[in-house]
Amino acid sequence: MDNKQPYRIVASGKKAERRDYSKVSGNLDLPNLVEIQTNSFEWFKNEGIGEVFHEIYPISNYGGNIRLKFIDYEFGEPKYTAEQSQYRECNFAAPLKARMELEITDNQTGEVMNKWEDVFLGDFPLMTETGTFIINGAERVIVSQIVRSPGAYFSTGYEEKTGKDSFACELIPSRGTWLEFMTEMKKATTGRLLSVSVDRKRKIASSILFKALGMSLDMDRSDDTQDITQIKVFLHALGRNVVEDIPMDEEKRDFMNLYLTLYDTFFGKYEEIEHTLLSDKVKTTQEALLSIYENQRSDEIPTLEGSITLMNAKFFDPRRYDLTKAGRFKLRKKLNAINRIEKNRLAQDIMKTDGTLFMPSGTKVNRDERNALKEELAKGMHMSAFPFNPLFAHPDCVRVSTANGLGLVGRVLAGDVECKNTTLYEGHILNEADVKLLMEEMDQIAVHGGVIAQDVVLTKENFYAVMNYGQRMYVLGRVTDENGKDVCTEDGEYYAEGYTPRKKNNPLSNADQ
Repeated sequence: MDNKQPYRIVASGKKAERRDYSKVSGNLDLPNLVEIQTNSFEWFKNEGIGEVFHEIYPISNYGGNIRLKFIDYEFGEPKYTAEQSQYRECNFAAPLKARMELEITDNQTGEVMNKWEDVFLGDFPLMTETGTFIINGAERVIVSQIVRSPGAYFSTGYEEKTGKDSFACELIPSRGTWLEFMTEMKKATTGRLLSVSVDRKRKIASSILFKALGMSLDMDRSDDTQDITQIKVFLHALGRNVVEDIPMDEEKRDFMNLYLTLYDTFFGKYEEIEHTLLSDKVKTTQEALLSIYENQRSDEIPTLEGSITLMNAKFFDPRRYDLTKAGRFKLRKKLNAINRIEKNRLAQDIMKTDGTLFMPSGTKVNRDERNALKEELAKGMHMSAFPFNPLFAHPDCVRVSTANGLGLVGRVLAGDVECKNTTLYEGHILNEADVKLLMEEMDQIAVHGGVIAQDVVLTKENFYAVMNYGQRMYVLGRVTDENGKDVCTEDGEYYAEGYTPRKKNNPLSNADQ
């Protein structure tokens, strides 16, 4: 009589045997549990460490005439294997060498001298096949710590005094300045304010930061400080829906009505923004920059040059401020309008890059429509420019396909483009004629990322308003006629010679206008 056993004997290794009680047929191989670590380290060796070097280099001296550039890197052969390193009680590492270029420019003659040399940077620890490191002969592993990932974080609370919800937002980079926005009540105001804290310092009105970044009018004393007619004309010329119902300023301060109209039009009519503006005494960009400098460096005398340098260092210098790929992904996921448009209806027609209709106004956006819109709008259509201080512009050089068509209109060239019959120089702002030419002769072009020009049609009715406010809040980059040809002065020079980052173009004089 056969003895039925609830298990079967399975060989485990060369000598050992185990009882297997499983009832499911089939065997699954044990996966490589350290594959994630080893693949990550291989990526870091082959690509990641190069990205780190390119973030740091080139290094320049104060005068800017000496630059040290990083060209390439390579790993040498390790002196000992992992087993030998354990036996000798040393590190399992490989020598890391970098190819450097020293560029010296003679300030008097302009002569450029270049020297190349291989530099030994040190012994770089290597990972073994089992995902460990050998340090002084001992096998070590890296334990990941749980840290707050860079990105945007939102939270809500409850104010017992007012019985209203409070809102807060944190913008956390991988390295650089933390920004914290929050709503709060103050005794001197009649409503909630939107405040901001930069690097955990004393809270200030968020409108001060916006004015420093470019949402400022920089009005002259000769201008009418209460009349909002011309700024409405300017905002209509930009294609904005102007908010007519703005709150009354009981103190009738200079330019307050203009700021209320401007901010309500760009950000929407929210009581927090209006109350913040009404409590804000800053009027110009210069005053806003000095206020931020005093907030961050309270023990120093504020200067305009120092304020500009501080803003660049805290928010816009890529060596000091970086969200990294993870931070940009999370920020785009939370703040991208496409991700929040589902179950709503379109308020305007969406056009393709060839000028044809892609999705009509009134279409209800479900998941399929959202995905289609995300792919189409990624080509550059339906973008508008917000006011921004050009002194803080640090655009990246991005290569885009000319197949994007009309999505390239308004983009700024990041390098010279040689065509058959003409040359488009760096800083040139593309119009439809330029895009058609590039589509015929080029597959890709380099443009400035994060910068776009706003097309405005000049008429007799809006000319004064556009030339007045446009040159205060934007940079005049190109002036063309109705046929798309550049308009020149009597001397044959262009009225506007393109866009240059971190440079504020001189406004046109009354004679030129």
